[in-house]
Amino acid sequence: PIAWCLQLGSFEEERNARILRASLREAEYRSYILLSKTRDGDRFKVFVGPMIDKASLEAISIDIKAQMNISGLVVRYRIEDDSSQLGG
Repeated sequence: PIAWCLQLGSFEEERNARILRASLREAEYRSYILLSKTRDGDRFKVFVGPMIDKASLEAISIDIKAQMNISGLVVRYRIEDDSSQLGG
């Protein structure tokens, strides 16, 4: 099945990604960080999800925008990315 996640940030510093993830978890959103290697260096991307129902995730995006003033982008979840997920 196809699943979706909400990308809410991309950071050069892991600390900033962890701060955002902690804020999301305090607001009771299931969130995680993926390490992405780019030609410009490492990026730490923060996501909420994954979810099968894209419409529900879009509604969560609206809620996060209202509560935390953070705009997100709904993207397709790729299970192969799990190997790059940071623990915690």
